[in-house]
Order: sequence, then C-alpha cells, then structure tokens
Amino acid sequence: MSDCLRLKKSNCKNCYKCIRHCPVKAIRFSGNQANIIGNECILCGQCFVVCPQNAKEITSETEKVRVMIQSGAPVIASLAPSFAANYDGVGIDNMRAALKKLGFADAEETAVGATIVKNEYQRMLREEHRDVLISSCCHSVNLLIQKYFPQALPCLADTLSPMQAHCRDIKARHPDAETVFIGPCVAKKDEADYYGGYTDAVLTFEELTEWMRAENVVPEKGTDNSINSRERLFPTSGGILDTMNERLPEYTYIEVDGVANCIDALHDITDGKVHRCFIEMSACEGSCIGGPVMEKYHRSPIVNHTSIKRYAGKNDFIVTQPDAGALKKVLEPIEKRLPMPTDDELRDVLKQMGKTKPEDELNCGSCGYNTCREKAVAVFQGKAEISMCLPYLKEKAESFSDNIVNNSPNGIIVLNDKLEVQKINPAAMKIMNIRLSSDVLGE
Repeated sequence: MSDCLRLKKSNCKNCYKCIRHCPVKAIRFSGNQANIIGNECILCGQCFVVCPQNAKEITSETEKVRVMIQSGAPVIASLAPSFAANYDGVGIDNMRAALKKLGFADAEETAVGATIVKNEYQRMLREEHRDVLISSCCHSVNLLIQKYFPQALPCLADTLSPMQAHCRDIKARHPDAETVFIGPCVAKKDEADYYGGYTDAVLTFEELTEWMRAENVVPEKGTDNSINSRERLFPTSGGILDTMNERLPEYTYIEVDGVANCIDALHDITDGKVHRCFIEMSACEGSCIGGPVMEKYHRSPIVNHTSIKRYAGKNDFIVTQPDAGALKKVLEPIEKRLPMPTDDELRDVLKQMGKTKPEDELNCGSCGYNTCREKAVAVFQGKAEISMCLPYLKEKAESFSDNIVNNSPNGIIVLNDKLEVQKINPAAMKIMNIRLSSDVLGE
C-alpha cells in the first residue's frame, strides 16, 4: 500500500479515538504514538476524519501535478462526479475553466468512465450469470475484500473503476496526455499508484481548493445541465443502481454503504446466505459524497445528495464501449501476515491485563477496541500496549496507593469534600483505638 495517509507525530495525544473508529483496527499504538499498519489498512480515511488533533494527514500530490504541467505534456483532469456537491452550484464548464487557469489542458467528468463501468456490470450479469456480483468502484471495498474476505473475491467485479476507465479512455483519445483524478477519496491515491498506466496523479478536493486559493482562482457559479449525464448519480448511495437500465428479473439489486454494513454483508455472502444478487457496495456512508475529505470539510449529506440529484440528467453519457477484455482488472488476495495467539497465549495476555476471570472483561471500549479479548489479540500482535486499558490503570493506581497508605507508620484518614471518612489506615486505627474500619467509614 502506498503512503497515502501519514501520522504527524507531534500532534498525536494518545486519545485512542482513531483506534475506536477504525473499522478494521489497522492502527498500531507504540511509543505513545498511533501508527497506521499499511498491510491491514483499507484507506477508508476514518482516522483522518475523526482525529481531534489533526494528527493524520493525506499525502499531497499538488507539487507532482505542477511538475507534470510544467513538463509541457497536456494534463487532463478527471473530475469525480461528487464535485457538484463539493463546489455547489458550479458545473463542469466552469470547473474546466478554473482548472485551465491552473494549467490543465482540459477537464472531463469521471462519470463518463462510470457509464463504461455500468455497461460492463450489466454485461457481466447478462452474459456471465454470476451468482453474486459486487461493484468494484470503491477501492476501500476492494481492499476490505482482498485483505479480510479473500473467499469473496470471485464475487467482486474484476473490472476497472470509473476513475481507471475514464483515464484509459482519455489516453486512448489523447495518447500523449497525462491524467489527474480529482475527488473526495484518499483510497484513489493508492489505486492509481498500485494499478499503473491509467491515472498519473490524484488530488483531493481539499488539495485542489488550496491550490486554487493560492492562485486566486475562483470557479464561477452556474451549472450546465445535460440530459445525457445520468451517471453523475454514481457518488450517491444507490447511485449505480439508479443508472442501471437493465434489471434482470432473477437478480436482486441492493446497495450497502458504510464499512460496518459492508463487513456484515460480506459475512452473509461468505456464509452462503446470499444468492442471485448485484450489490452496490461503498465504504463511505452515503457513498462518495460521504468521502473522508468531504466528511471532514464539507459535511452536508442531504444538501450534497440534493445537489447531485439536481445536476444529473436522465440518460447515459454517450461513450464508446471497450470490449470486456480491455476493462479487466486483476484483484488478488493481500496477506496481512500477523499471527493469531493460541488460547493459552491469549489467556496469558488477559492475565497481564488483570483479566483473570470472565467478569473482569468489562469490554468498555476505552482503549479503542470493542472487547478485552480483541485488545488482548492486539497486544499479542504488538499493535497495542497493556497500559491502554483505563480500568487496569485505575486498579493499578489504587493498589499502589493502598500499599502506601496501609504500610505507612503515620496515621492517615482520607476524607471527601463533605469531610466523610473514605479510608483509614491501620496506624490511625491503632492511634485512635478503632477496632474496625467499618465503624468510621462514611462518618
């Protein structure tokens, strides 16, 4: 996995919020710092969204694109359809004009590639008769399946994403062009890097906005609606389904968004509970308009959905459909390689955490993990530290203070703010001739 998400060490304050919100717990905590584990991460961007200290940052490719433009080769932008929500009231013509001021040769809508991909999904269902077919537009979903549900890979559509299909189409029409995808997603940076030859660079909307601000470029308001633009619906939940004009009666067509829901659906699929189904699957809640960059800086789900609906047309973009072979993409399992503890090893870690019996396992989640056993597995794998358990620290601190109080030769009485006795040590009981501590506690 490419280094798309990075940690700013000076900002990390040990709050464990990123661990709590990471759906696959792909974060290692060591040396008082949270570190992303590359071969486990699915690049959903939730750690970037929720970090209260801005300790996670998306690697910027703005300078890379500047160099591409300065090289003299025509650089053409592929603009994700969610731009209509991020830059509300601005259509593709005005976005193209703004991008040309930055030096781009042209700008087109990634929704053109979405049309090609939608057509290929329909062909696969019609001709290949797959039992279950999962859309592969979302790179985070692809990584989730490749890393955590490899047995479901035969269900994943082995075809290019809209970004890749559009950039391939651009290069077919302009062989000397370089392509830059612009959207709300961090995972697309990894997809472009891993599958070379389609997309030469990826910018987030935030990177583009900062670049335009630095150059005093402001996209003018005004949309340019076209009836042939139905695939502009792709970034909304159910958007792929809304564009499909072929619905085979033997198939059920459903959409699933949010990583937690995707995980539940994949469990059902691998357990053999789902058949004859096409599933539009998105890692982000609300699909791409809920992408990490939009969620952090432009969180308006209803307004964003309305903007996309208003901008989309009724018919497909007019495209030249490549043959199926030209759209094939190899999606292979990705090994995570972390060992799992045996039952004895797990019990040993739980014992170190002060969990010697089932009732000790509070499963409070303060450490970022859902259960004490999940935390114990993370400790065994070197992803977490025992000291991350707040009940454990509290009990250890209380035990330490009790030892000091009970063994002190000085008489010690601990009171609360109402001057009620909370604790009395043996030395004080001897001095005051008190037989049992219960005789004075609470007095």
